[in-house]
Amino acid sequence: MSKKIKLAGMVAMLSMTFVSCSNDELKEAYQGEKITFTTKVGASRAQVINGVADLESFRVHAETDPKGETPFLDHELATEVSGDNSTGIYKLEKEIMWPDKATEIEFWAYGPEGVGQPTHDGGALHFSNFSPDKDPSKQKDLVVAYTKSKKTSGAVPLMFHHALSQVEVRAKCGDKNKHVKIKSAWIANLNSKGNLWYDSNASANNYMSWRFDSNPSKQLYGESFSDAIQLSDTYQGLLAEYGDENKTKKRGNSLMMLPQDIVALDGSVNNNGVYIVMLCRIESHHSGAYVDHNAEDAFVQDADDLSYHHHQLYPQPENGGYDEDAYGYTCVPITAPEGAWKPGKKYIYKLDFFCNGSGGGILPPTEPELPEGGQETPGIVPGHPVVQEPISFTVEVEGWTEADDVEQPSM
Repeated sequence: MSKKIKLAGMVAMLSMTFVSCSNDELKEAYQGEKITFTTKVGASRAQVINGVADLESFRVHAETDPKGETPFLDHELATEVSGDNSTGIYKLEKEIMWPDKATEIEFWAYGPEGVGQPTHDGGALHFSNFSPDKDPSKQKDLVVAYTKSKKTSGAVPLMFHHALSQVEVRAKCGDKNKHVKIKSAWIANLNSKGNLWYDSNASANNYMSWRFDSNPSKQLYGESFSDAIQLSDTYQGLLAEYGDENKTKKRGNSLMMLPQDIVALDGSVNNNGVYIVMLCRIESHHSGAYVDHNAEDAFVQDADDLSYHHHQLYPQPENGGYDEDAYGYTCVPITAPEGAWKPGKKYIYKLDFFCNGSGGGILPPTEPELPEGGQETPGIVPGHPVVQEPISFTVEVEGWTEADDVEQPSM
C-alpha cells in the first residue's frame, strides 16, 4: 500500500506513503513556505495488530531551535480525511506554517492513535513503562519517527520505524505414530514494561533506545485455544485464535513484544530464562488390537477403527487408565539471534516434536504460575523430559527490515 504524508500550513493537510522496506527513493514536494512531509514505513506483516496499513491517525510533536515557551507542535493529532479523492490524506486541527525565527525544528511522530503519549524530558521524547497488551487481539504495532529539519521550501523526509519486535510460534510433529495436542501456548519470563527513548544520537538504531528498570516486570504472553490443536507433519501457528464463535475471523498468529535480551532457561530451570510453555497431551497411535497389556497401562481401543489403539504417554495418570481430558505442561527454552530481539524484526520459532531425535519437551518451572491447571505426572520434576527428549527448534528472522534466516541448534 502506498500513501503520502503532507503537513500543509494553511490547510494543515498530511498525506503518508506506506511502502515496504525497499530502496524506493523518497519523493519531494515543493510547496513554498508550507511544512510538508514525505515518508515511508516498513510494511507490517502482523496479523494480530492494527499495524501501519490501518494507521488512520497519528500524532506529531515538534520543538523549534531556539526553543519557544511552548512546543511548536504539542502532540497534534493527524487524522485521515475521508472522501473519494483524499486517499492517504491526513488533516491537522491547526493551520501550521514554518516559523520565521526558528533556524531548525525537531519533529517526533508516533502512531497509531491509542498507543499512549510520550513525555518530553531532558530535550527528548520518551514512552515511560510502555507495555504490550496482554491480549494479542488488542496489541498495536507502535511506529515512531524522528528528524531535524531546517526551514526549507522542500518536503521534510520523515522515516517511520517499527519500535517493537514481532514473534510467532509454530510447531509440528514428525512422528506419524504420535498425536500431540496443544490447548495453549505462552512465552514466559519476558520483560513486560520498558522505556522507549527517542535518541538523536542513535541513528544506527533508527533513533530509538529501549531501556529497562534494574528489576523489570515479567509477564506471560500467549493464548488459550477454544479447541485443542492437533499437530500435523507441517508447521501450524500456536499463537492463533478465532475472534468470533463461528470461527470466521482469525485474530492472527503473532505477538508484538518489547525488544529485549533473550537468555534461555537453563537446565536447572531455576533462573529467569525465557521459554515457550504449552499445555499439551501426547499419545502414541498404533495399529492392531491391544491384547498384551496390564491393568496400569493407559490405553484405549480406537472406537472408529478397531485396527488401531492409543496409549496415553503424557501426562501419565497416577493410577493408570486412559483420560482423554488430561493435559500437562511442557516447555522448550529459547534463544535469539545475536542474543536479543531487535525492533522491526519478526522472529519465527519453529518447534519440532519428535523430529530427528527430538522429543516432547521438558517440564517447566513451577513459577511463574501458569494460566491453566495441567495434570502432573508422578516422578517428573522441572527440567526432566516429559517424553523421550527435549524439543528441538529453529528460529528464522524475517523483514520488516531485511535480515537473513538464522538457524538455531537442537535443544
